Amino acid sequence: MCGTRPARYPRKNDAWGVSENKIGLNGGNFGKRAKYITAEKAVNPEKAGVGYFGYKLNNLSLIRYCRKTENGDDWMYQSCLTRFRIGGAASVSSPNHFKPRKRMSQDSKLMSRMVRRAKNVVRPWIRGNPNYFLRKASGVIHVGANSGQERNLYGKYNLDVIWIEPIPDVYMSLKQNLKGFPRQHAFQRLITDRDDAEYTFHISNNDGKSSSIFDLDLHKEIWPTVSYQESIHLKGMTLASFAQKEGIDMNRYDALVLDTQGSELLVLKGASTLFTYFKYIKAEAADFESYAGCCKVEDIDSLLKQFGYVKRRQDKFASKAGIGSYYDVLYKQT
Repeated sequence: MCGTRPARYPRKNDAWGVSENKIGLNGGNFGKRAKYITAEKAVNPEKAGVGYFGYKLNNLSLIRYCRKTENGDDWMYQSCLTRFRIGGAASVSSPNHFKPRKRMSQDSKLMSRMVRRAKNVVRPWIRGNPNYFLRKASGVIHVGANSGQERNLYGKYNLDVIWIEPIPDVYMSLKQNLKGFPRQHAFQRLITDRDDAEYTFHISNNDGKSSSIFDLDLHKEIWPTVSYQESIHLKGMTLASFAQKEGIDMNRYDALVLDTQGSELLVLKGASTLFTYFKYIKAEAADFESYAGCCKVEDIDSLLKQFGYVKRRQDKFASKAGIGSYYDVLYKQT
């Protein structure tokens, strides 16, 4: 808004009239419908005299009323409600400050407050939910399944799920747990970065949850009761080879979840040819050497950055002062 304030604004009983060379105060009932003008006949405000209002079109989208002040060439611009159609006619109505405000009913005010409060509750929950990405996913490949603890979560979002678990006994338990989930399927495989490579796989005493191809290192500083109780020999294969051998339709799976106790980087290296299918990758990783020779969060960051992934969130779920922290890290393909 520029210029000085006009001596008088139109009063309540004034109506807007439109002609090819000026907009004036014609008198009449407030709210009288203005005439239509075409874009080609838009008036130059300078042609309007003192006491009249001119108008113009800004970028063929907004009409503004203006009044020439008594002291010369300064102009006061006032916005008004308009409807404009390119190539057609512009419907001109009275400025906003001339229109009576509609009072909200008590019910409307209550509903408005309820909506605002609901948004204040839901938005922080969305930002604080590490699994919110599943709402946008079509399917998940979960490597390091254990007994399928997330089966209900995936079922909630009606996702197609491929579970991959290397330990034979735990795999049998997984299959049993998935009987009520027809869209979720289990496979017994050890996924790494090399096909047919032999590994010594260590099985932990906490139902296999901390089992790994790596020896325990600082892991025991956070979970001192966890240890290995036995070891078995398994052959590894890449995720790309697994998908090809099992005839997996990768177009159905756009999220990859990894929980392989230190070997996540190896799994990712063997799955790099499948990254074009994965919009989301979620991995559990630490920022310290939990297992001897394991990958850390920074290693996964570096690899996925090369393939166009950005870190969306990093949620801490375990830590110890002087040692480090464990995180669930979510990446999204850009």
